[in-house]
Amino acid sequence: MPSVRPSKAARKTKQPPSRKSHRARSEAKPKPPKVFLSHASEDKKFVLDFAARLRQRGVDAWLDRWEILPGDSFVRKIFDEGLAQAKAVIVVISKHSVDKPWVREELDIAVVRKINHVSKLIPVVIDDSRVPTCLQATLWERIGNLKKYEDSLDRIVLAIFGQTDKPAIGEQPAYARREIVTIGDLTRVDSLVLQAACELVLEDGNDLQFFGADAAERAGKLGVSRETVGESLVILAKRGCVKLEIADNYFVTPSGFEGYLKAHRPDYESLLRKFASNAVNEDMYADQAFAKSMKVPTVLLDHIVEVFEDRKWILVDHVAAGRWQIAQGGVSPEMKRWLES
Repeated sequence: MPSVRPSKAARKTKQPPSRKSHRARSEAKPKPPKVFLSHASEDKKFVLDFAARLRQRGVDAWLDRWEILPGDSFVRKIFDEGLAQAKAVIVVISKHSVDKPWVREELDIAVVRKINHVSKLIPVVIDDSRVPTCLQATLWERIGNLKKYEDSLDRIVLAIFGQTDKPAIGEQPAYARREIVTIGDLTRVDSLVLQAACELVLEDGNDLQFFGADAAERAGKLGVSRETVGESLVILAKRGCVKLEIADNYFVTPSGFEGYLKAHRPDYESLLRKFASNAVNEDMYADQAFAKSMKVPTVLLDHIVEVFEDRKWILVDHVAAGRWQIAQGGVSPEMKRWLES
């Protein structure tokens, strides 16, 4: 039996709905939130302007003047269409409304709905009236200038839509994003400032002196403000890590430098042992000989000498212009034992 090809019209009816029509339905705009306005008739002039501005911002403001027409049931309109469908209830508080029985009745119903988490209650105070006791625990918006209240209106609209003008979290400063090795029990920022100071003195190479402005510039490249660096230097001075001489002239203290070296110089322990080995095994005593062997900045070599002096493992003669040498017989047996351990 020959097959019968369906007509063109029949074929059309079997076509699935187009993606375009489906997309149009899925992209239908959500209904605007309905907001019920409770107010005294004496405040109608302001309320009309207020409600119109709400509607301009996508809020379906429910106002009796617009919704209740001649012949309508006043009570049914307010309670069945106004309050019952409202996402929020705005109570306009003024000297005219605080003692109105009708407004107070609306307010009582709104409070009940708020307790039941059905709608949000937003009191709006438009003069110096005292907020009713039942609203004392609710954050209200006070409008001082009834002709210019854009900021208040914006906050109210945000509340209706459940949004906030809280700024978005921006990118963290560079020092927070990078891995920072803390020094001792210092904070990340204080560790970073001390690190900057110690790097400066190592680059200079001669002594532990540095300028606060230079430390601020270096830390600033990692997002630390000059004010924060200034505060950090005060803290570091109190912790004995740096010392302020005059104006912006600072010195890293031996203990501060020691903390930095332990945290940031993986070769620090080996440098100490190399110095001890030169003194014990090579009978080295002159600063120039140690400098040639160690190949480190003068400020670091001087610090190593000071470490062993503090341990009383070497006896050092300090001569003019920063020169030094280990005294004859000035190496303690304790250094040899430590080196062998």
